[in-house]
Amino acid sequence: MKMELDCIPCFIRQALQAGRFAIDDKEIQQQILKEVMKTLIDSDWDVNTSTMGDKVGNIVKILTNNSDPYYKEKKHYNRVAMDMYPDIEHLINKAKDPLYTAVKLAIAGNIIDFGAKETFDLNKTISKVLKSPLEIDNYESLRETIKTTQTLIYLSDNSGEIVFDKLLLETILKIGKIQKITFVVKGIPFLNDAMFEDAQDIGLDKIPQIEFSKVCVGSSETCSSKTSPSFLAMLKGSDMVISKGQANYEDLCNQDYIYFLLMVKCPVVAKHMNVPVGSTILRGSPHLS
Repeated sequence: MKMELDCIPCFIRQALQAGRFAIDDKEIQQQILKEVMKTLIDSDWDVNTSTMGDKVGNIVKILTNNSDPYYKEKKHYNRVAMDMYPDIEHLINKAKDPLYTAVKLAIAGNIIDFGAKETFDLNKTISKVLKSPLEIDNYESLRETIKTTQTLIYLSDNSGEIVFDKLLLETILKIGKIQKITFVVKGIPFLNDAMFEDAQDIGLDKIPQIEFSKVCVGSSETCSSKTSPSFLAMLKGSDMVISKGQANYEDLCNQDYIYFLLMVKCPVVAKHMNVPVGSTILRGSPHLS
């Protein structure tokens, strides 16, 4: 997705938030904002949102000498979600349709997103999502695709949220014939996005069918971007792709073989999907071939 004017104040907010997480120095935080605003003024705005987000994030990392400003928040929300794991698992197991409940809970977990929101109430969100219909609901297609899928690629989004992803994948493995799941994490820190260390923290690496792949926002020597030819070829080579969150949708919304699971948290994504802000989404379809 291309940047919109609404993205500009959001990038400034993200920069201030990340600066405050990274360092307790108001002079450096002020320097971050000045540098970000200068970059925004001098940059071409006809770019994808992730391209500008990468620029903003790198400014914070360089000026604070902190490569992972959200590290403590990621650890915290992994613990919070893991404390909820037994109760969430019970909700899924007792549900009339465990897969549908696991899908809705995975979408609810997408509220843990510092890129889009300053504050959020996880328990309130879970309760609301479970009681409300999805704004876009392609669940029947997803369920039927799972039945014939042997290889699944799962694009993760945020730390903490990946606990809900783990429960969804465990539910999928009970009903399908999946032999391999490629769980995609970030190769370098970006906001509160999940990395391999976070997957280890919650035990995803203990599930035999799961292997891991790394992706980056922007260019990196260590991993491909989500829109690189090699990464897109990997996606197209899998039987099924599930993508979590707004950022993955922004980068991959023109790929018509992906199931997108997300909460809509900003007006730009809401406009693109033609839904209200706050909507819960399961949109997508299987490979046509």
